Amino acid sequence: MLTSWGYADLSVKIVLRKDKSFEITRMPDCWLTEHAEPKRGYDSCRGTWSLYKNNSVYSISLSIDTWLEGSTFTKERKAPIGGFGNNGAFSLTKEKKDYGLALPIAAGDNGFVYFVRQ
Repeated sequence: MLTSWGYADLSVKIVLRKDKSFEITRMPDCWLTEHAEPKRGYDSCRGTWSLYKNNSVYSISLSIDTWLEGSTFTKERKAPIGGFGNNGAFSLTKEKKDYGLALPIAAGDNGFVYFVRQ
């Protein structure tokens, strides 16, 4: 899906640390827009994460403290989902060998992007 939207570089890196800090680099910039509007740029950020459960689904909630230089979010002042430009979330998924993360695009209306542990 992301390549068809013009994202050639899919080398996203998501680091969740034991101290509850995180860093994301090279995330396609459609991840936090209401309608997943692709700008063909990338976001990089840092902050803290937490785990929560909603019914039977576990999610990783992100609280973004810092947008890194070059991010589309800071360059274009994207209109974040519902005004929550400093928050994001992934669903925790169970893969064959390990766990992964599922990122809903446009609140799931445009499907999900899956990340596996490496």
